[in-house]
Amino acid sequence: MESRQRNRKNQVHTGNDISPPRTNADRRTPLGADMLSKEEKAAIAAKFGQHEHDTGSPEVQIAQLTRRIALLTEHLREHRHDYHTRRALTKLVGQRRRQLRYLNREDVNRYSTLVSELGLRR
Repeated sequence: MESRQRNRKNQVHTGNDISPPRTNADRRTPLGADMLSKEEKAAIAAKFGQHEHDTGSPEVQIAQLTRRIALLTEHLREHRHDYHTRRALTKLVGQRRRQLRYLNREDVNRYSTLVSELGLRR
């Protein structure tokens, strides 16, 4: 019996190869590529925060979520069948909706200012 095995695409694969056959998982974006860098987070906090180290106010959180949603949307335009990213995107949209609902309930002026600055359709 030969030591050859067939992989998914019926190509002969011997055990002597250094690298395994390439799959679709190898072509995905690196883990965390769609996340915000520290510099982007700091810039968003400086623009929308109420003070220098503000990371928890609804404005900053909504702005960061909006940026991440934009990155994931761009990723999904290229990789239409990336269902894990699609699920993450829907979760982020839900988080942003809840934050916007909270801000609208607490202070309508801050809400309307933020929505106009971010260009959200609300």
